[in-house]
Amino acid sequence: MITLSPTLAAHQKQNGRLPTVRAFVYQSRRSYPILRWTRYYSGVEAAAPIALAIAADGSLVRARNAAGTLHTSRVTSPGPGSTYSSWTSMGAIAFSGAGIALAARSGEITLVYADAAGTGLSVRHSTDNGASWGAATVRATEASQIAHIAAAYNSAGDLCVFYSLNASSTLKRLRRTSGVWDAAGTAWTRAADVTAVTGIATAYHDGDFALIVTATVPSPTGDKRAYAYRMGDTNLPLNAWSSPNTIAESDAASTVTYTFPALLNLSHLLGAFTHTEAGNVPAAQVMLTHPPAATNAAGQWAEPGPHEAVHANGLALASYDQLDCWAATPSGVWYARRNTDALELSGQVLSATCTLTPTSASARLVLTPANSSLLPPPSSLFTGADLLIQPGYLSGASHAFEYGASFRFPITRIAYAHGDGQATVTIDATGPWEAAARWRAPQAWQTAAGSRTRASTFSRVAGRAAIPAAAASSSTPFTTYTPAFAISPGESGKSVLSRLLAVVSDHARPAASGGFTTVDPRTTDASTETYGGAGNHPIVSFADDSTLPAANWLRLSGPDRYADAATAASVYQHGPILEQERNLDATTNTKTQEAAQAALRRAYIATPVATLTAPFHCGQELFDVITVNEPTLGISARLYRVIALKLDFSTHLTRHRFRIHLTLGER
Repeated sequence: MITLSPTLAAHQKQNGRLPTVRAFVYQSRRSYPILRWTRYYSGVEAAAPIALAIAADGSLVRARNAAGTLHTSRVTSPGPGSTYSSWTSMGAIAFSGAGIALAARSGEITLVYADAAGTGLSVRHSTDNGASWGAATVRATEASQIAHIAAAYNSAGDLCVFYSLNASSTLKRLRRTSGVWDAAGTAWTRAADVTAVTGIATAYHDGDFALIVTATVPSPTGDKRAYAYRMGDTNLPLNAWSSPNTIAESDAASTVTYTFPALLNLSHLLGAFTHTEAGNVPAAQVMLTHPPAATNAAGQWAEPGPHEAVHANGLALASYDQLDCWAATPSGVWYARRNTDALELSGQVLSATCTLTPTSASARLVLTPANSSLLPPPSSLFTGADLLIQPGYLSGASHAFEYGASFRFPITRIAYAHGDGQATVTIDATGPWEAAARWRAPQAWQTAAGSRTRASTFSRVAGRAAIPAAAASSSTPFTTYTPAFAISPGESGKSVLSRLLAVVSDHARPAASGGFTTVDPRTTDASTETYGGAGNHPIVSFADDSTLPAANWLRLSGPDRYADAATAASVYQHGPILEQERNLDATTNTKTQEAAQAALRRAYIATPVATLTAPFHCGQELFDVITVNEPTLGISARLYRVIALKLDFSTHLTRHRFRIHLTLGER
């Protein structure tokens, strides 16, 4: 149960309660900003490596390696009508295809590229927002050609340049600290992760340097990867490298490769790279991806999705204020605005419902457009945006609003209607299980036995659907056992996540973030709240509603053995109701018996035995254990588990209905 303030906990039990539902719409999806890119420029420039920066004065600064010649461009007031076709030649640089980098901070822009010989790391600075450039200085010289380059400033204004050597696993860093450059580049400690680097991108985020590195890898030999790393600056030890986190992968036999990544810090990370298909229907599609909101590069990354740019040398990304976002290829410029404003709907709510079950979550908000504020529809109200509902009471000091549970789901439908003299707006939204159902695996994926726990695979798959996942409590089989597991192309995320949970006692419930919280309901869980009786949370209605169990006999089959679990009393009373599950990790007697018991317990918990309606309880959550006193039905201190929950709010003039409907199972 969610911990409530003492004033809120006391107020919701009293007569004369003051219920309120607040509601907001955010231009985000599960708190990650929605960027609706608009193309400002379509030119004829040839494909080439490109870099992009936004200067402190708002100028858009680009640089490209045009077949071995460096070109730069500065647009002082970038917008839909600006001229983006003007470029200035700055002389010969490295071989065609070699990367370049731009980094900007207040008072300085740095341009980094390989010199004409291809072995010198050249740096030029601009102190006038890209209007002019200082002389080139070679800061490092290598024995072989420099292929890919990335650069970023940290929060103190110190610069770090990353570069790789052509067709090798060597990636180096070169720092400038308090104006002093390192004498030479220092090789990273993760060279064994890759056989050849095909691209680098970096951004300073969450106190460290985040990187995307595209590469071929040694194991399995020839496979291709887009990896996320962190290199320490503040949180991690200085210059220490994290382990890789997979963003995209293809096997050696595939004709797909990953190259030319980009990375942007928008408070949240945004990544891009080129997904090149060299086989039939060849293409060089730019893909966008990100970890869930409020996580860093070590988080699970969302399934990469296509940007409209088709460019072999990637898409450059830049922002100065983390609000105005820019993207570029040599022949294209795009703009998107990260909007953090909230559209508040609180004063217009006629009714609100939110229903949570172990495998679904949905919300509906019905509004009356006060003073026509929603007519015509504002640009910030659209399907895909986050709907945040906060049910609570005016229980604080001076009737301040307080709440516990909140519901944040992407909007799936907006309906405008007029009838009986009243205009209404109905907003429907759905939760993480529905989002998982919309995700489809774009390719086959498998993990070998001994590689990943069920919990880590659950987090990975949820992350691919851009759904954050965290654990409140977990079973040993969920967090310790490491089964072989495979996903078929086109399989839905809901199917995959359900398979992972089917043979463990863990469940997933919607979290306030819009993601999942996994919990392991145990027979020893203590009661979180008492309903009925003096001083306890009042009951509006209660019904004993026992039904046949979903199963009372479960047979769990492994590769070479099986185990049965049964609820004897139910078998005697109802007759055998058999359910069968398959678990390829059931390779020992202990694992097989544990999985059988866990699967039977899932069926046991899911069987409803009672329903309860009460004034809305702001802290109640799915799978909480509660105590019920209902002397009229002879029930005293009976323990139940919440297996479904519904918010029911409506208002008509001065009359309000503000209730919680609980479906209850056995503890």
